[in-house]
Amino acid sequence: GFHNYPNSYFIVGMVMNSKVDAKDYSYVRPDGRYYDGLVKRGITPINTEPKFDPPVYVRDMEGKKTIYGTASFGHNHPLRQAHGLSGGACPTRGGDVSTYPWGNAGAGFPTDYEEITPICDGIVVDIKYWADLDKSWDSDKIAIGNAGYGTEQVEYMAHANKYGTFEDPYLVENDIKNPQIADFTVDGKIVMEAPEKLEDHPSVSFKLDFGKIGEYFEFTEVELDGPQGCAAEEEYGDKYRKYNGAERISTAFGIILLLVVYYCS
Repeated sequence: GFHNYPNSYFIVGMVMNSKVDAKDYSYVRPDGRYYDGLVKRGITPINTEPKFDPPVYVRDMEGKKTIYGTASFGHNHPLRQAHGLSGGACPTRGGDVSTYPWGNAGAGFPTDYEEITPICDGIVVDIKYWADLDKSWDSDKIAIGNAGYGTEQVEYMAHANKYGTFEDPYLVENDIKNPQIADFTVDGKIVMEAPEKLEDHPSVSFKLDFGKIGEYFEFTEVELDGPQGCAAEEEYGDKYRKYNGAERISTAFGIILLLVVYYCS
């Protein structure tokens, strides 16, 4: 399952391939059995230099642009703690998400290179279940992280820790440092263990400036009778994040939609 949860989540995967420069999204670490196997077969890897800020090509714009990830867990996660969630900062390195935000956690799976760092919200994939309503999806203001605040800047909160330290022996031996490391501590040390009481652990704040005020689709506000959970949450308790009924319906709808497309194609 995704991020060490026994029950899998609905995951959207995306493969990026450049028609302009093959090195844009290609990387093979020049070390280990895979690399040795390529060399043995006379195959030269396209690129052996990691790109911490990869390029991207934007429609109707000339030349390459650079993708920069945010320091936050997500642009739509300014106050995770208010919802009983931990963390708040981008892990800033590849590898197993493990015990995030405690310890030296990565952003993905144990098989990931640490130097393939995440670009938290550098690319955002919209899964649209409805057509244009009162506003167009072509707008660059729809559903950005400050849409509900009415301000260009939004304050984000994160549990204090040092995120992104490279520990892989290859990286350490070659003195390769993470340029995106995010140190939100006073002493520069990694907080290895979760506190007994989450509210006792210090938090830090930082701001993101979106450069424009976001917008959202009009909606009808409803009230629910008590908190909405799920069977997994009841079974495993705090191991699972809480999610509401709307998210469950959206996930189910997405799965049904995929099945319809599959069998009708």
